[in-house]
Amino acid sequence: MDRKKDFLKALDKHLSALPSEEKHEVMNDHREYFREGLDQQKNEQELINGLGSPKKLAKEIIAASSVDQASNNKTVGSLMKAVMTVSGLSLFNFLFVLTPFIAIAALVLSLWFVILVGLASPFIAFGAWIYANETINWLDWTAAFGMCILALLLIRIMKRTTKWLATQLLRYLKMNGSIVRNGISG
Repeated sequence: MDRKKDFLKALDKHLSALPSEEKHEVMNDHREYFREGLDQQKNEQELINGLGSPKKLAKEIIAASSVDQASNNKTVGSLMKAVMTVSGLSLFNFLFVLTPFIAIAALVLSLWFVILVGLASPFIAFGAWIYANETINWLDWTAAFGMCILALLLIRIMKRTTKWLATQLLRYLKMNGSIVRNGISG
């Protein structure tokens, strides 16, 4: 029975989510791992035990890959994919990755919504004045334009804050993935 071949076949199957070039590179790295281990007089089972199950190993590799992709391409989609793959590694990750991500994402989205409302406030006041025949005094107009100016100023702050939070999220995901792979002391 060829345990190495079975392990590599199972790993290849579980890495189906990776792009083919990256999958090929990962498989070559693991073939090399087995070659070097066998050259050092280790047996196949010992080498397999060092890697763990092919399914868990593939999940860790896919999670690390999605975090790397998100680091290179900081889009909402790539960040979401990274969060979902890392949170899928274990219950610990689900609780300590997905929960803070949802809370922070809700806060960021609500602040962007407040900015949009602030930008729209003069138009809302104008619409109320024209279509609802509502009398709008100078204080209402001043407040509407003041909110719009404040929203314009907050855009710059929120852009920087959003970028900073995305960077911190990626650092957290990398650290979390490292803990899952190596253990807390590793």
